[in-house]
Amino acid sequence: MPKVSVFLPVYNAADYVATSIHSVLNQTYRDLELIVIDDGSTDDSAEVIQRAIGSDPRVRFQSRANIGFARTLNQMLGIASGELIARLDADDEALPERFATQVSFMDSNADCVVVGGGVINIDSDGDPLSIELYPTGHEEIEQRMLSGGGGIIHPSVMIRAETIRKCGGYSLDCPVVEDQDLWLRLALHGRLANLPQPLIRYRVHAGNMSFTGADQAGRRLAEVLHRAHRDRNLKPPTTSDWVGVPLVDDWDRRRQWAWSAIASGYFSTARKHARRLLKERFFNKGAWTLLAYAYFPRLADRLRGIKGG
Repeated sequence: MPKVSVFLPVYNAADYVATSIHSVLNQTYRDLELIVIDDGSTDDSAEVIQRAIGSDPRVRFQSRANIGFARTLNQMLGIASGELIARLDADDEALPERFATQVSFMDSNADCVVVGGGVINIDSDGDPLSIELYPTGHEEIEQRMLSGGGGIIHPSVMIRAETIRKCGGYSLDCPVVEDQDLWLRLALHGRLANLPQPLIRYRVHAGNMSFTGADQAGRRLAEVLHRAHRDRNLKPPTTSDWVGVPLVDDWDRRRQWAWSAIASGYFSTARKHARRLLKERFFNKGAWTLLAYAYFPRLADRLRGIKGG
């Protein structure tokens, strides 16, 4: 029986899923099984998966009609044999040492029920945008989540199988924020943690669930947080309007990603996006400002200082 069961649910990810699968099968840590379920994709995902897994005996794959994200994860939980559950999304990549690092941490911290880590944000082409790290201690993670902020990135986690089963798996009544709900329920059974380094390459693109489901995330998150406060005998906040993913159009979202690439020193990525954005909105002042900073950051800063901001 493998120690780690990796859950990789797939829905219309033909462009990226092979890279995700290879990042799991090429881990330095080998004592694992990879469970891949194609949840009724309408593209070529199933064929791409078959080619990517080849004849590797560690992979368990099935393709069936669509039943949804949370139900698919619970189905995986029902067939997993590992004592640790690792997650990865079909458009992300696990860094080579990820599982070895997380298994070592879980073995050394028996009171920890879930451990995540930082991410290298990448665009749809796989080019880096930024590095994002998260709180490492239980108290800070839990408080951040109770306040409506994200404390753990779902595709980066490793969870104790016994504990997630004790919690009843993923809830079906909170789509888009089912991960937030699970972390808050797991926190009642043990400690939460993040490792202080990136574990995955996290792909941001217009098809991310956090963007496509942003319109319903606020209401669902309010329900999850009220329930979490009641479970802890805490008075729920009076507001139901927690900060979520801003509802911006695709052009503005890509402009924000380009600015994050500039802030992180990934100027090649920023220039690529600046050129594309300017081509779409040639007379947009923000596009020209972005282009100037992407190509000439020091000169742009000087000019901005001369003009008074």
